[in-house]
Amino acid sequence: MQDILTAPVFSQHLDQIFTIHIDGMDPVELTLTEVEITKLSTLDARYGLSPEEWRTPFSLMFRGPYDPLLPQRLYDFSHPEMGDFQIFIVPLGRGKTGTTYQSVFT
Repeated sequence: MQDILTAPVFSQHLDQIFTIHIDGMDPVELTLTEVEITKLSTLDARYGLSPEEWRTPFSLMFRGPYDPLLPQRLYDFSHPEMGDFQIFIVPLGRGKTGTTYQSVFT
């Protein structure tokens, strides 16, 4: 599953809906609004991994409904093409268009 959680894969699904499944609640739909690739430092040893084993760090931004506000934690996501997977999201704030969430991959 790890191999599909990359910036190029998520970039193919910008502006698409991802569904979060939470026990005891109706599913919550989030729209992927941004995929940002993090520039690697030449000093970044990537925790002792060889360069071939590195995954380029990136972050995702999602927009969800104003309510419910989802606390930061690991969630079960699903997407029609990507399937089922888990990612950790953090709420960044609420605005007129809903709530913004971020997930960071290193």
